[in-house]
Amino acid sequence: PLSDQPIVFVSAPEDFYAHSDVTEEAPEEPFAPETLDLPAYVLRQVAAELAPDEIIIAAFLLSHLDEDGFLTTTALDVARYYHRLPSQITPIIERLKHCDPLGVCSANPREAMLTQLEVLGEANRVPKYACEIVSDFLPQLSQHHFAEIAHELGINTGQVEKIAEFISQNLNPFPARAQ
Repeated sequence: PLSDQPIVFVSAPEDFYAHSDVTEEAPEEPFAPETLDLPAYVLRQVAAELAPDEIIIAAFLLSHLDEDGFLTTTALDVARYYHRLPSQITPIIERLKHCDPLGVCSANPREAMLTQLEVLGEANRVPKYACEIVSDFLPQLSQHHFAEIAHELGINTGQVEKIAEFISQNLNPFPARAQ
């Protein structure tokens, strides 16, 4: 099957490792199976579901993640690079966002958390207004301005506090930190 084939990335290996001032001994084989990095880990999950030309685009996208797992390029830029339409790139990004860790390849924490809520909602009960709070009130939520959120949504502060607790316990705004 396609997923058993080796994964080849176009970028240089140093693009996949966080740079730090701490001097460490480099592993002898940086791509040994036991040290599978995030791009390779995510690509392995979707490779069997993608066409060969989509795998190349997915690998390119995954080589453009920052340390939090966010995409550092846009569908439009990738489309231009591969001479495609953005509408051909967006479904690949969406598929990658649904891999483990959920929300990887998102543009920002809000998008990552909305993806996580979408997947959680398929199997569990997500509190009413959770999506609205993540979509529209993240700054207020992070500052615990529950009364302001409650007023805007027309609900009571206790409900907002319960939703905030659900969000805190179930969502990760930074997908690459999901270890």
